[in-house]
Amino acid sequence: MPKVFISYRRSDDPYAANLIYDRLCAHFGKESVYLDIDDIPPGIDFRKHIREAVAECDVLLAIIGARWLEADENGQSRLENPADFVRLEIEAALARNIPVVPVPVGRARLPRENELPSVLADLAYRNACEVRAGVDLQGHITRLLKGIERVLVYVAEPPSEVTPQPGSVPDKKTESVVAANTRTESVEEAPPWAAATGTDSYGRWAAFELGDQSYRLRWIKPGEFLMGSPDEEPECSDNEALHTVTLSHGYWLAETAVSQALWQHVAGGNPSHFEGADLPVEQVSFDDIKNEFLPELNRILPAFNAQLPTEAQWEYACRAGTSTPFHFGDSLTTGLANYDGDYPYNGQKKGEYRSKTIPVSDLQINPWGLYQMHGNVWEWCADSPREFKKGETVVDPIGLEGQERVLRGGSWCGRGRSLRSACRLGFGPSLCGCNYGFRLAQVPEGLRSS
Repeated sequence: MPKVFISYRRSDDPYAANLIYDRLCAHFGKESVYLDIDDIPPGIDFRKHIREAVAECDVLLAIIGARWLEADENGQSRLENPADFVRLEIEAALARNIPVVPVPVGRARLPRENELPSVLADLAYRNACEVRAGVDLQGHITRLLKGIERVLVYVAEPPSEVTPQPGSVPDKKTESVVAANTRTESVEEAPPWAAATGTDSYGRWAAFELGDQSYRLRWIKPGEFLMGSPDEEPECSDNEALHTVTLSHGYWLAETAVSQALWQHVAGGNPSHFEGADLPVEQVSFDDIKNEFLPELNRILPAFNAQLPTEAQWEYACRAGTSTPFHFGDSLTTGLANYDGDYPYNGQKKGEYRSKTIPVSDLQINPWGLYQMHGNVWEWCADSPREFKKGETVVDPIGLEGQERVLRGGSWCGRGRSLRSACRLGFGPSLCGCNYGFRLAQVPEGLRSS
């Protein structure tokens, strides 16, 4: 029976700790979850009891709230006290090589190494699993549960190295996988622009900070996929010929479209028709993004090198391993995406027409941890529309011809068919409207094409 130890500060965020405790008890059983000092009998040496309890657990969750690093009455970090409960718990787990999962809650972040006593320094490099308040709070906890299950499987059956048979020769496919894995390994350390990094059930993430705001990107591994739509896909267009695309380089892609809060912090002002800090910025042209926003963001974060995704990168991430019209399947409803529900996809049932944008992290996330790849605002891509040729195979394609730039994803005022993963538009770079926005991309320095 697996055992999970929850470490938290009572003065920090007990609400989050108890919410996570309740969900873990419902999932694993109450006898499998230990909630630190609540389970220590009176009169027992708490140091000995904590060490013994931690020794019996399979994984420790370190709940990190805004006051987790707070100082005591003498102005010294409480973690510097060898008798601090939180320090004792995490120190005991690290000493026994028990997996420790940092769980930042609220607006807290993963602590840096220089903020921790030396015995806890390793915590700064453990992949975290965030639980943030808001509309997706329960979704965050569900991802935490899945992450714990992955840890438990890893502990029970650690991966073994594959040793080639003597004299064996890898085929081309094996070689390409090895090459892709080699490129992926180069980002296992925190990228230089990241204030926090971690891994959850969707994969690896990294976040940069501007002011009191944190903006997260997802690592998209290199791979191969079918781009475009098959002839039998309902309401497809003739510029979507199905073909094979290989992306040889991994890249970071923002979890959400750029919000108005981020635009204002970087570029100042707010061009949007629908106003709200957590709404997507809109009424921005490709030229606005290229000439105003990206250069200023790169000045603020010189190690970041912000870009727009190419059209191929965008569709690869949107599909997230799927081949259906939408990453959630063949059907589309306004409970899954923001579009004009009076014009449903493929004769399906009509739905709500919100007639406006919604917050960038609302509605269903895709299998790779990305929000709203379908609907809300069209998203500008870096390249021009290229001609798709049915059945061809291309590597790292970029549309270079013509003045138009690609838009992908559909919008709040669009018909259902325009939200398909394969749907593509091309417009002049100076065009802007209240249904046009964008999403950030970043390619690590060593992986960029020349």
